[in-house]
Amino acid sequence: MGGLCGALTGAAMVLGLKFASDKPTAKTAKYRLYEKVRALNEEFKTRTGSLYCRELIGFDLSSEEGQLLAKQPGAFEHCPEFVHIAAEITREILEQDS
Repeated sequence: MGGLCGALTGAAMVLGLKFASDKPTAKTAKYRLYEKVRALNEEFKTRTGSLYCRELIGFDLSSEEGQLLAKQPGAFEHCPEFVHIAAEITREILEQDS
């Protein structure tokens, strides 16, 4: 709907699987995960210019006009690049921790 980039959301989920704890009282793990996701967000924004789909693709999917634009050829041509960037940053974060 134009909110947070889906590639970035997926990358945060990967970090959650790696760094989160299944124990609600594990605050150290929670704060560590927050730091990893914060680093992911900051680096993604540095490399792409935004965290938000509507800014990255240039139209707002939540509007009627945006929905029409989404049907045009090439509307999402940059999305694979955003997926690659999110995956690359995630790999870098995971490598820092190994």
